[in-house]
Amino acid sequence: MIAGQIASYRLPLSAAMLGLLLDCWTYFWHWLNHASPFLWRFHRLHHSDREMNVTTANRFHLGEITFGRVGVRGFAWPRPSCGNRE
Repeated sequence: MIAGQIASYRLPLSAAMLGLLLDCWTYFWHWLNHASPFLWRFHRLHHSDREMNVTTANRFHLGEITFGRVGVRGFAWPRPSCGNRE
């Protein structure tokens, strides 16, 4: 009975944990873009507006998108299951 209740929380808990991991990755990636001179060359386009507007948040250099997606793929890449699946 308890095992069934725990199993019913598996998907929501996994989704919440994945959301938290992706949020942490996004924060770290943004920080790294400011801290690394190499990455800043790409990221500064995002900060190039003189005034904030609707396009500011979505203005990225292709290099930043490419490098950033490599890290996100690390979270989403299929991995063999650890343990037994029921």
